[in-house]
Amino acid sequence: MTIVPNMLVTGILAIFFSLAYLVWATRFNQKKNAGVVLILLSIVMLLVGGGIFPPIIGFIVGILGTRICAPLTWWRTHLSVDLRHFLIRVWPGSFFVCLIAWLLLFPGINIVGYFFG
Repeated sequence: MTIVPNMLVTGILAIFFSLAYLVWATRFNQKKNAGVVLILLSIVMLLVGGGIFPPIIGFIVGILGTRICAPLTWWRTHLSVDLRHFLIRVWPGSFFVCLIAWLLLFPGINIVGYFFG
């Protein structure tokens, strides 16, 4: 999907704005308005031929980026101290469990996708 009528210009713009998104997400993610800039870059990527799903994922990341350095008042008011301490202890282990599950499932998904399209 693109609003640019020339395919060459579309490709160049898609690469340019994708690289701009990548640079902004990796180098300037702690800025005050980093999430808003990510949302705007995602919208531009969508309009200049950056695909459908990368801008959607970028839009979601931009929304989450607006909460960087925001106080966690909701968690403190709605969760008990014991539950918060439990989540603090469980978080690193859950990350590694998800990582190992992905590493085990990814080759199988590719093999099944190759043979059954």
